[in-house]
Amino acid sequence: MTELRYGGAQAAEAMAWQRAIVAFAPSYARAANGGPLKVDGWIGDDDANVAAEYRRRRGLPAPPRGIVVTHEEYGALVKTAPEPPKARHLGLMFRGTGGVIGQDPVSRVCQGAADLIEERNPDFPASMGGLPPGAPGTPSAQKAIQIGVASGRREIQSGRSFILGGYSLGAIVAAMLRAELEPGGPLAAYRQNYVCGFTIGGPSRAFGHTYYLGAIPNGRGISDFQLPQACCTWDWCDLVHPDDMYGNVPLGDAGDIMTAIYQAVTATQLSDPIGTLQAIIAAIPKVLAEAGVSIPLLTQLSVGALSGNPAAMAGVLLPVLVSTLAGLVGGATGGQLTGPAAAVQAAIIALKFAASGTAAHINYHAWEVWPGQTSLGLAIQHVRDWAGRTPVRN
Repeated sequence: MTELRYGGAQAAEAMAWQRAIVAFAPSYARAANGGPLKVDGWIGDDDANVAAEYRRRRGLPAPPRGIVVTHEEYGALVKTAPEPPKARHLGLMFRGTGGVIGQDPVSRVCQGAADLIEERNPDFPASMGGLPPGAPGTPSAQKAIQIGVASGRREIQSGRSFILGGYSLGAIVAAMLRAELEPGGPLAAYRQNYVCGFTIGGPSRAFGHTYYLGAIPNGRGISDFQLPQACCTWDWCDLVHPDDMYGNVPLGDAGDIMTAIYQAVTATQLSDPIGTLQAIIAAIPKVLAEAGVSIPLLTQLSVGALSGNPAAMAGVLLPVLVSTLAGLVGGATGGQLTGPAAAVQAAIIALKFAASGTAAHINYHAWEVWPGQTSLGLAIQHVRDWAGRTPVRN
């Protein structure tokens, strides 16, 4: 509390007020000799007279005995230094391809916890829109992941406490960095600075893990990199809808086939989820042929048709593949499919995902994990919980 009394015991504060009142009210902030009030750090009769005139013009009450300028009067004129910014954790965010900083789900999570974390977007070529395979100067998705991991390492090595977050392709980067914090990993020395992490629609989701007491889908992420089980603790939140092909493919041969296609596609191009899905669907005829499944309709379709509108192609192929699968399994249900049946199952999953317009992958902001709570809202809650009770390290 700053109150000015007679004398020079508060020279710095007195000079700040004297400068402020002279600038604010030059017409009456004057000394007895008629000149401007002196800025000398000494509170005397001239200062008391000016302060009294300030109060009179504003209808303010007289100050307590011995006080020349009250705390409120001082604060109204002197612009004191603002409170230093609250220390925050570093939020290392990796958006999905096509995602815009500030609009991507990971940015929206940070916005919901802006008082606790500072969003940082390390170098990660998450392009706007799809890129054609082999376009000059454009990295593949797998190369983009490598760039993101290397950039994330540098941020972690700054020594600040941090939170990891990723959506879609960016979730792979976040998961890889989390794995590198384990004993023997490149970032093991910085494990104590890790606060928590989250992924949304993550292709690297490990089987059996989602979030604290959350429902567990019966599959895993589509990527060939899975978050190690040692990292699947409650500080790590994986948000995935069961129908999101990128975050949940079946175990067994069908899932392995889908992973092989996904890895082949991401090794040669960087695209948004729709573009990646188009490439996966275009690979279906080859996958089925290699599995010994003959579907005449597929041989009649051109490559251009297969790589066109995914939803339209799903409408054409799904009925044929569903009937083919029924014939292969002979009406049996349960268990993991193998051989040709697994290949057909993989194709059906991809086509159903296409028919939905990838809805399960792009609606985490709207679809609920329980009544009244969306996946995006749960990610914010998770981050706020861990960030709020973990000391900040800078």
